[in-house]
Amino acid sequence: MPLLSELTTIVARALRRPEAQISQVARYAREQGFLSQGARGRHAPHVTDRDAANLIIAACAGGCILKDAPEAISRYRTLKHQLTRGPALFGPREATFEEPTRPEFGFIGRCETFGDALEQVIGHFASGQMQNVMRSIATDYIEPARLKDLRKRIKGEKDKAAAEELISVCDRFVRLSLEFTVTFHRPNPHAAIAIRRRNGMALEDISYTSFIIHVDDMMKFGVIDGGQREDVHIGYDVLEAVGSGLRVQA
Repeated sequence: MPLLSELTTIVARALRRPEAQISQVARYAREQGFLSQGARGRHAPHVTDRDAANLIIAACAGGCILKDAPEAISRYRTLKHQLTRGPALFGPREATFEEPTRPEFGFIGRCETFGDALEQVIGHFASGQMQNVMRSIATDYIEPARLKDLRKRIKGEKDKAAAEELISVCDRFVRLSLEFTVTFHRPNPHAAIAIRRRNGMALEDISYTSFIIHVDDMMKFGVIDGGQREDVHIGYDVLEAVGSGLRVQA
């Protein structure tokens, strides 16, 4: 895993933000204990998936006030897994989990908090597992005859070129027709992790998991949606870039 200074570079490039801005966000977060701390220089601690998740939360949910980064991490990390998109907001505090419609995303559905889920997502991108999951989804929609021909060549001839072509076809479909999106909503904190397919002008949900603040906590913090609302979305390219950076530096 990279050092914190390297992580700030990775995240800044992935989000297309000034590196100085992300470094400042990281400083505020580290001072409050949300990022790994230790010696400096070559003896500095290596970051974890948790550090990457916290820095992304701070950068995306903290708004334009950089010193609010620690508060954003505190609020968004603890958002609870919501079973449904309405009544659960006023329901009991106990978490209730439901397996996603696709078992490949069960690791998200079993997470109690948004912070845990985002860590898992980043870890899956860093290991390459998420890319393989998305390719698997792509095969459900790609023309069956073309897939059958490629698989036949791979199985019968152990054709490396056919295997590479299959991966290329799937990756192209993922880029053009699938969406993997993490959404941060402000000022009333909630978040979502969604995988969707573009179907013409419409988006079809493949997997959707929402994370919310309990209404009692919302009233306690005095955070209620007012006249201005903001959604920040990060997609497949951002998450893959962060995961790739963590993997290269490992």
